[in-house]
Amino acid sequence: MVVIGETILLLLLLRTLGALKQQGMLQISQNVASFPPPPPGFGGPEVGEHIHLFRAIDQDKRVIDIAQLNGKQYILAFLSTTCPACSSTAEALQKTAIEHPELRILIVADADLEKNRRFAAQHNLTIPVLTPEPELVQTIYKIGGFPLVFLIDEDQKVQKRGIINNYNHLMALLASVSAKNSDTSLIWS
Repeated sequence: MVVIGETILLLLLLRTLGALKQQGMLQISQNVASFPPPPPGFGGPEVGEHIHLFRAIDQDKRVIDIAQLNGKQYILAFLSTTCPACSSTAEALQKTAIEHPELRILIVADADLEKNRRFAAQHNLTIPVLTPEPELVQTIYKIGGFPLVFLIDEDQKVQKRGIINNYNHLMALLASVSAKNSDTSLIWS
């Protein structure tokens, strides 16, 4: 009975908000759902900067060469297998990969293949979980915190960056790029 009451209340609230918006009495931002930008010290390349190209092996021991993605847009996510927030980020990335198979997603994780394989298995990840050279994350990319996600454009430049803790953050990040490009689709292409 409580669920029915809550559902009716929610429908009434949505109807009221719709009426207010229609009358111009309510401004709804295009960026309703937002994602947190990284705080100072999180590091990584800034928007507009080229990324450092690298090769790494994934959880299935396939060699992934980032340079081969030149001319394509993709998500490059820096996660740690010991970061609690990174687990939900990994699951959000996997869900997005399933819903949008045209979207390329790469996770750069720890410099330990076995840890990354366990992490991928624990979260049922089919997207590549890369094992970087030890100096890549902290010395070259200067990543100071996790999870940090980059949207990379076809010229290998950072188009957008942010902290993605869940699926809604990821969708907001992708939608912000689509809106900026005047694209009506969720996934930029």
